[in-house]
Amino acid sequence: MRRFHSIIFWSLLFVGFVWGVAFGTDMSPGIYTLKNLITSTAYMAYGIALGLFWPTCYVSLANFLHSRLGKSGDFFLEQAKSVQKDLIVASITALLLALIYCLDAVEYNFSGIDIAFVGVPFLVSAFYTYIECWQIKVAGKPIRKIVALVLLGGILIMTISAITLLIKNSSSELSVECSIFLQISVILCGLQFFLGGTILLYCLSKQQARFPPFIKHFFSAVVMSPTGLTARVASGMEDTNRMWRKQKSENATAFRKKQKTNSKQSARKQR
Repeated sequence: MRRFHSIIFWSLLFVGFVWGVAFGTDMSPGIYTLKNLITSTAYMAYGIALGLFWPTCYVSLANFLHSRLGKSGDFFLEQAKSVQKDLIVASITALLLALIYCLDAVEYNFSGIDIAFVGVPFLVSAFYTYIECWQIKVAGKPIRKIVALVLLGGILIMTISAITLLIKNSSSELSVECSIFLQISVILCGLQFFLGGTILLYCLSKQQARFPPFIKHFFSAVVMSPTGLTARVASGMEDTNRMWRKQKSENATAFRKKQKTNSKQSARKQR
């Protein structure tokens, strides 16, 4: 399976990157003025960013299947079970939509927004999930807000940009190639944020920092990270777990002391 995952990952990275560059080039107004240059650069960067979701979403989906089959332990099995309903409903919706278009006598011209809107609920759900993460307290203390802020900002930017471009597509301003790339990318982007958000929320709700074994294996054995980022993140999570255990122990000790103090005060009052 290692070679299979490697071929799929690099193939999706190549297709996503090349198609993303083509998307940015097609959408660009040119580089003849400063305004046009800035707009063209933004479209190019956005196209490449969308293209990167193609391979990363594959890894997230493979991780979900790996967890759902019980190959990542009980912790991630329960997490996968908690989101499988949403994925099944979305898959059935997409299949029904495809069936309708196959049976429809009218030729589909890709100037709509219906395909992409299979992924929009995932973006909305992910946004709400990260808001829930914001509100969680671990060991009696609120989590660091910077991570949630970055993720919320990323989802917001991607969602607003995607909807703006989908409006253009609905007005037949995008070519067929750009429309297909945009709509597929919106689905993959939504899935990526959704799957990542649900894992984060589950870990925080259980007050355990866990790194999915499949993703750790993937970026250390299948597609090696040249910077060793995966290993550093996994190591950082172990440090976080130790810190959380220490904080929970300190909180438990403080709570017991408080109970003893209250009991003594109550006993004195009764005397």
